[in-house]
Amino acid sequence: MFRLFKELEARNRDLTEAHAKVSETLDQQTATSEILRIISTSPTDIQPVLDAVAENAARVCDAADATIRLVEGNTLRLVARCGSIPFAAPGVIPVSRGYPSGRSVIELRTIHIDDILPMLESEFPGLHPEQRTVLATPLLREGVPIGAIVIRRAEVQPFTDRQIALLQTFAAQAVIAIENVRLFKELEARNRDLAESLEQQTATAEILRVISQSPTDVQPVFDAIVDRAVRLCDGAWADAYRFDGERQHFVACSNLPPEGRALLQRLYPRAPDPEAVTGRAILDRAVIHVPDAHHVGARSSHAPPRGSGRRDPRPSWRAAAALLIHRD
Repeated sequence: MFRLFKELEARNRDLTEAHAKVSETLDQQTATSEILRIISTSPTDIQPVLDAVAENAARVCDAADATIRLVEGNTLRLVARCGSIPFAAPGVIPVSRGYPSGRSVIELRTIHIDDILPMLESEFPGLHPEQRTVLATPLLREGVPIGAIVIRRAEVQPFTDRQIALLQTFAAQAVIAIENVRLFKELEARNRDLAESLEQQTATAEILRVISQSPTDVQPVFDAIVDRAVRLCDGAWADAYRFDGERQHFVACSNLPPEGRALLQRLYPRAPDPEAVTGRAILDRAVIHVPDAHHVGARSSHAPPRGSGRRDPRPSWRAAAALLIHRD
């Protein structure tokens, strides 16, 4: 009877351990799946992924907290944190051996400190005394450190080999997510550049087509130029002028109401106004860019000459650019 009792006890112990391992494995798989799901749903935003990595690293590795820092020049910037241990280190720290995260980045390896308390004064003076066991592993992209993830415990309880391996897996997932966001943003930028280039080429081809169809009439060409300028430069309106050496002549506009066109036809021709963007472009023979007219007091070409007694009927505008087209 005693022997049977011992065998039953051993089997129950084995079943308990097996169940614990299965539960642990399931928990790890769940955490990995969750992170992968967030990576797939956040192709351009790394923050939700880093938050999930920190949260799952702390929970699955049975740590009191987890932090993730990314390399920025010679510093490490805090980008994610989950946990309850008081946090004494600033948001940005130097890449230094005086911090477990910095040490892991410099040495390109996982740093496991069973009890950091006796090392605070000599090796880690900037750390909080309430932390005891610390585990830090670098985020490596093709062998180059781009950050580090650190988990801590408030008591002396070294992490197991399995937990160390898990943290390294979480670090690898963070790197994948960071790289995924970087590549996705690069692809988006390239697509934007290609689309912009195609739009510019299309506009140029359209203007050349108008030129070929109007060999004796320049007006359709001016009209096409201001229309494409508004579209390509995302402007509110555009107008074009010709300068005969003395006076500025209105020749075309786009997106202006009929009363705006009529106003320009009444105001011009006239001598270039140095206080108007088009007048300055002609007189200075340069590109004139006004990022904010409210700060510099620039006037539109729609404005009547000063002292004319007429109210300026131009639409409200903040930014403008004027370009001189000259013939050598």
